[in-house]
Amino acid sequence: MPMVPKYPSITLLALALLAGAARADTLAARLNALVADPQLKGSSLGLHVVEITPTGPVEIYSHNADAPLAPASNCKILTTAAAFERYGPKATFKTRLFKVGDDLILVGSGDPGLGDETLLNQAGMGPTQIFDDWADALHKSGLTSYHNLILDERVFDAQYFHPNWPANQRGTSSEARIGGLNFSDNIKNGTVVTDPGALAGTSLQASLAKAGIASTGQLLRIAPDAKFDGTLLAFHETPILSVLTRANTDSVNMMAEGLCKRLGHDATDQPGTWQNGTDAVKAYLKSLKIPDGDVTLDDGSGLSDKNRVTARAFTTVLAHVAARPDGALYVQTFAVPGEGSLIKRFKDAATAPAAKAIHAKTGHINNVSTLSGYIEAGGRHFAFSILCGDYYKNTPNVNPWQDQVCAEIYKWALTK
Repeated sequence: MPMVPKYPSITLLALALLAGAARADTLAARLNALVADPQLKGSSLGLHVVEITPTGPVEIYSHNADAPLAPASNCKILTTAAAFERYGPKATFKTRLFKVGDDLILVGSGDPGLGDETLLNQAGMGPTQIFDDWADALHKSGLTSYHNLILDERVFDAQYFHPNWPANQRGTSSEARIGGLNFSDNIKNGTVVTDPGALAGTSLQASLAKAGIASTGQLLRIAPDAKFDGTLLAFHETPILSVLTRANTDSVNMMAEGLCKRLGHDATDQPGTWQNGTDAVKAYLKSLKIPDGDVTLDDGSGLSDKNRVTARAFTTVLAHVAARPDGALYVQTFAVPGEGSLIKRFKDAATAPAAKAIHAKTGHINNVSTLSGYIEAGGRHFAFSILCGDYYKNTPNVNPWQDQVCAEIYKWALTK
């Protein structure tokens, strides 16, 4: 008669744990070989992978995961996650137009998506259609003139441009300004404007004039301490998920900066600034028990080279948000290969099979390349973060290497 183990469940559990450990060792061997690639010699590298489980994240692989490194645009993950959890997926940015006496007051909410070309195209709308629709409706209601158009952008401070953004990108769309009132990505005729509120105001004035509503006054800014009780004439709402998607899929910096400053405003009941905005994001990270030393934030988008984040901090955030009941909505704001910032990624034969499993955020500033996000394979869900810096001495491009790391995780996850 064959021997029957006295404690079969324990034996089976031990075997399962051994099998899992063997699989983990196999992945460790694969990733260790990639980490040892000569093209990365002398680079700054942080790599962390966790499996997202019902009881919390389980570490699968770690290399230098606790070293604070430059995150580039992966910084947007922290800002968008904080906003998603603070506001929820149904929230909106709301821009409103009031009538007070003979004046009109345009009140901003910091909406970075107002008049955004991509969002308008998705809705089948023209570049000025939001304001054109307002003006047409107001004219039909009997409004034929107004005195002053007054801008109320007090939700944010008037520092539209961050002093630590790279000098070599000044005037490009990457460094578009952010204000309490924004319009059309704060770009006019291909040129980044220096005064976002003025662009929003003049654009509205042009729509009103086109509809036959004349101005007898000026474009003004509201006094810092002014209060008013007016009649709401029109409003526009931009879904927060649209802003998150433009930040995470298309890596639009001003989308993340609008979220950052709005978090600061709502945390302090003061005008949103980069200081109180990044403080609000840091408070969110602290609530996840991420040590203060793991994250240094200077802006919301990662454009500043003063930001530092550990790979472990990223996987902690990614796993936490994905585990929420509505977490899938956040995951879907990330790019998939073939679109957004991943449009040219995961194309070769070695990495293409993993493309269907990836939702990720890229990051690039001078001599820094990062990739963090999610992998789904065989019904299992993983969060990963790959932070690379100082690699130019050996290779001009580590993107294919990062894609290969993800492909190895995907292949390993499918093994039984």
